Amino acid sequence: MRRSGAGHPLVELVLAEGTSEAVAEWVESGRVELGIVQLPASGGSFTEHPLLTEPFVLLASSRGGLARRRSVRLESLATEPFVFYKGRARETALAACRAAGFEPRVACESGELETVRALVAAGLGVALLPRLAAREPGASCVAIRISAPRIERHLAVLTRAGHTLSPAAEVFRKLLRPGR
Repeated sequence: MRRSGAGHPLVELVLAEGTSEAVAEWVESGRVELGIVQLPASGGSFTEHPLLTEPFVLLASSRGGLARRRSVRLESLATEPFVFYKGRARETALAACRAAGFEPRVACESGELETVRALVAAGLGVALLPRLAAREPGASCVAIRISAPRIERHLAVLTRAGHTLSPAAEVFRKLLRPGR
């Protein structure tokens, strides 16, 4: 996606989406000046600028028994079927389930967030998702806080090590971290 900003009319922003691994590669190779990734980042020829830490929540069907709960403990979900969102979020959720003492029963997996929501809404399973991914669950799903253990992901802005950002990229990096 290309866009010029109203506050910076001579600057063109180009947005490229990819996995955290792909974005780290793009930063290392110089294809992009900045990349937003879930840590840990692979490789190492870059500098990590912490952006945010985000908790995971449980996405459940609004018609299921969990829908009335305000919070759940992860181990209480051991018998539930799971819908996994592919990528780093999947790995984080899977590791959390294992640390809680159970191997999750995988009902479905998808790399598309809307598909994950639709599968959960249809009652095919529950999903562990970063809170931002579940912020608008729709009428057919509810987002439920996980009381224990805390599951979270850490996001960072990557820049290439030893590379001075262009003035436009430096302004954008600072815009991503207002007040800091």
